[in-house]
Amino acid sequence: MNPLNLQIIVENEAEMQIFARKLAKTFSKGTIFLKGGLGIGKTTFCRGFLADFLEKQPKSSEFREFLGSPTYNYVQSYDFGEKTGSIHHWDLYRIENAADFVAKGLSDVQNEPKTHLVEWPARVSGAILANFPLPHAVLTISKPEKQENEPKTTENIPRVVHFSLLGQK
Repeated sequence: MNPLNLQIIVENEAEMQIFARKLAKTFSKGTIFLKGGLGIGKTTFCRGFLADFLEKQPKSSEFREFLGSPTYNYVQSYDFGEKTGSIHHWDLYRIENAADFVAKGLSDVQNEPKTHLVEWPARVSGAILANFPLPHAVLTISKPEKQENEPKTTENIPRVVHFSLLGQK
């Protein structure tokens, strides 16, 4: 089966979150690996992906304050109940390599059959990434090649978003 490929341009952070919410409605279990440079919009995408689930929770305002990048604890887990399940938001930026990933005990959470959003997947080896639950998808975010009159704030910079669904169950 050929992988699903989709490329769009989002004009700002709000559009990135709208795209992420739409994708969240169709991607219920598996792993999305998020690629792109610092400040490009990976965490913004994750916030949008989680937003739909959060709004269905009775204490959504309590959860919303924690919707940042889990840089300092590597993974932030959100339990949305039996019907929706759990989502693990990973930030591997501070992981040195695959051995560091294993030494920190992260493979226990990695193997859970939940939805996983993984920022900075290149920090670990392909063998570690292969152990995340299927299906696997890659979301790459970049700036358009040429931008004239680039805005001064990151929230209004257009982004090219490329989504590829790779491995199926």
